[in-house]
Amino acid sequence: MDRAVNTEAALGVGIGAHPVPDPRLAEAIVDAISHVDHNVSLFTYGGALESAATSRGLPVVKEVFADRAYYRDGSLVSRAEEGAVLKDPGLVVKRVIKMVVDHHILSVKGDEPEAIPDTICVHGDTPGASALIGRIREALDRAGVTVRPLREVRGLIR
Repeated sequence: MDRAVNTEAALGVGIGAHPVPDPRLAEAIVDAISHVDHNVSLFTYGGALESAATSRGLPVVKEVFADRAYYRDGSLVSRAEEGAVLKDPGLVVKRVIKMVVDHHILSVKGDEPEAIPDTICVHGDTPGASALIGRIREALDRAGVTVRPLREVRGLIR
């Protein structure tokens, strides 16, 4: 059975990749997961949650977002800000290839923080999400990237 936890939305972003995260909340989440099953993989976007999980030996799945803008520190631009959700399919595909192949995120300021993703998220509420996933997959295939289930990627999902 494949087992993973994804904190999702504001909870994950607030402790996962915010420049001033709450490490106590990250520790509490990792404690809860470890108490239930120490082999459950945890989706993270970096930051305190990833650090807490790694320090406790929980498997980490590094997730990037195809359809979201990033700040120069690698954190997500708040949905309250204009341009936080990317709607241009061509731009989204270009950014995904940069993240997966070049291991860098193109930030809103043009900086390129490092990203070594295990998985890519496209939000279901992004306009044209299904078609966008198809375009991303085609671009990954053209770039020579092999798309595999997470359980086959470094044994992430146990």
